Amino acid sequence: MTTQTIGLTGPCNWPNSGCPFCDDCDSLTGAQRAEIEAWAKSDLWEATGRVFGTCDVSVLPCNDNRILCGSCWHSLRSCGCRSVPEIKLAGPVHSITSVTIDGVELAATDYRVDDWQWLVRLDGGTWPTNNDPLDPDSFRVDYLLGEEPPAGAGLVTGMLVCSRSMCSGNGCRIPKRAREVVRQGVTMIMAEDQPFGIPDVDNWVRNAKAPSVAGAVHSPDLPSVRQITWETPSSP
Repeated sequence: MTTQTIGLTGPCNWPNSGCPFCDDCDSLTGAQRAEIEAWAKSDLWEATGRVFGTCDVSVLPCNDNRILCGSCWHSLRSCGCRSVPEIKLAGPVHSITSVTIDGVELAATDYRVDDWQWLVRLDGGTWPTNNDPLDPDSFRVDYLLGEEPPAGAGLVTGMLVCSRSMCSGNGCRIPKRAREVVRQGVTMIMAEDQPFGIPDVDNWVRNAKAPSVAGAVHSPDLPSVRQITWETPSSP
């Protein structure tokens, strides 16, 4: 069983530590500050490849024409399969919020997530295969989709908000690579070699985009190994 492909639509749950050391941020109206914060989060999300930030999503899993049932990759009827112990969710799955079947929420210890996408049943039951796709309480999975931003995201967001508030007081961090600044005219021209012109922000973006380097050597002849990427600890 699979679900439709889902992609992040914005910088959901993006942190912001604020700009407590930027005096002029306090002079902004609530609407101005909210707009500048949304602007900063959106730009940082874009600059880091649109992969960070966890979004709340709800899906109604249903059978498609071809599913993996044991060693059979055909329809449920062709396979004669009636037990589906795991389903594939659009990932990466950060964590499961709830699973509802026939209006009843399963205990969080009844399932786990493997490889950031497989929702695996642990209580000996199987996932529904004849649920009503029009009934949200027939079979629904609520979860957080995406990856948390790297450490420091909230701080660099605050720096960018402070810079874009065009502050002039203590704590203001006008970009060091700015070639022209007109405070009252709200004009700022950046050097082209840095996207934001603030070294701390640009370094954070560069590191967030850098690929991780793995030291292991993988062989196609070796069987793949599942990794448990989310589970709720059992009660003692």
